[in-house]
Amino acid sequence: MAAEMRSILAGLPGAVIVAPDLRLSPAQVAVEFVQDVYAGLADSFQILLVDAPFDVPARVFAEACRGLDVGVVRWLDTPQAESQSFRSGAALIGARLCRPGSIGRSLTGTRALPLQGRQMLRSREDELLVRERTVERRPDNASTIDLSVVPTGIQVLTEPSLRGIADGWSIPALYAVKTIHRTLIEQASTFVFRNVNMQNAVAFGAGVSACLEPYVRAGLLTGADGGMPSVEPAMIRDPSAPGLGVTVSAVLRPWTRRIHVQVGVSVGESPRLRELA
Repeated sequence: MAAEMRSILAGLPGAVIVAPDLRLSPAQVAVEFVQDVYAGLADSFQILLVDAPFDVPARVFAEACRGLDVGVVRWLDTPQAESQSFRSGAALIGARLCRPGSIGRSLTGTRALPLQGRQMLRSREDELLVRERTVERRPDNASTIDLSVVPTGIQVLTEPSLRGIADGWSIPALYAVKTIHRTLIEQASTFVFRNVNMQNAVAFGAGVSACLEPYVRAGLLTGADGGMPSVEPAMIRDPSAPGLGVTVSAVLRPWTRRIHVQVGVSVGESPRLRELA
């Protein structure tokens, strides 16, 4: 990715980035491409969605990218699949993920409206590429986001990301938690030039509680006991970089994923967020 594009993406925190139609082989080349693209996105609360490469088995590609905040999308072979095989599944998932009101909602089971076929075959090579795109015959726990073409539309069958272990974060949950992380950083940025004292530490904590309220009202965040999330303000007593900090503990619903993060800011420096064990 060009340096100019990296700069543009860095200015779009929280964006969902789509890398469609990877035609890279062998597997290591495709993996290195994803790792290279993602390297510029990890600190901007972004998610990368990619179509499973043509020349690499989906399972191999997904496992090689394990640990990244990435979703690998593939079409499963059905009688209707070839009518959509030239479409980017990653683009479809990105559009569903980012539409208004979608945060906190699972994609599994949802259906997109039937789409007109987009085949524009001009040669035998094009026809073979269509078939190559749909060689995945059935779900096989490959940690991929699987799409199936059914008579009534396009159905989302699975929604895992590659963060953590195989039964870890789903793509919708990951998108939700990154949105919350970005909200915390935006709140912390308003305290960059505040003096380090207990009054401002308490104000910082109150500001964090306030910025989390919309997520609490929406039922997306709760405390461990079902009440309000825990927000603990403090002064960072580091002689080399004194500052203000807030530790947040909450549960992300409906996935019951634990959120435990510390957001801090030192005078004149960019806010920082750290995920705690």
